[in-house]
Amino acid sequence: MGEDLKKKRLVIRVNPPDCAKCIRVIEKKLTKVEEAKLIGVDPLSGKIILYVNPDKFSIEKLRKILVKSGKTPYMIEER
Repeated sequence: MGEDLKKKRLVIRVNPPDCAKCIRVIEKKLTKVEEAKLIGVDPLSGKIILYVNPDKFSIEKLRKILVKSGKTPYMIEER
């Protein structure tokens, strides 16, 4: 339970047609090394919600990974 308190919640907004590709990239690159955990997706509005470990994770790293895959997020915010 104390482990969840350290985690930050991120909301990523992408174009709705790119949502599935972004999810695959996030699962492949980030969830395997336990930097992030996917908790929700709204494919109609293009929202992807993640819990991230702030010790191992940076927003710039996420942005670079998504841009490298060809899908540019237009908003990443912490909640």
